[in-house]
Amino acid sequence: MFLGLSKGEPVHIAWLFYYPGISETPLHVELEPDEAYISSCHTHPEFRGNNIYPVVLQHILRHAAKENRKRCFISSNAANSASIRGIEKAGFSFVGRIRVFRLFGKAFNNRWMSSKIVNLDQEE
Repeated sequence: MFLGLSKGEPVHIAWLFYYPGISETPLHVELEPDEAYISSCHTHPEFRGNNIYPVVLQHILRHAAKENRKRCFISSNAANSASIRGIEKAGFSFVGRIRVFRLFGKAFNNRWMSSKIVNLDQEE
């Protein structure tokens, strides 16, 4: 778990996972041993728009690189433009899209993948 603080108070939270798969989306994605996934990011509404999200993401990416992770994934709802801007500011690149539909509350997809990915071998 990673926290973004302002005057000692938590204003952002994010999680970094190393386990073998991403099951947060309806499409389960297997991770390689040198990959990681950032998930469950949230910035307190009063602090949004202050570049906290991309700064925390960059910190997480540096941490993942120190842990010998070569690639790191993150995903966002396509309608969440603020999250997408923060992800792009942190250096991620678009790799695909997951299309999901709900039927009687159950999510289904057509096996398209929507994530952002950054290669941790590249220099900043």
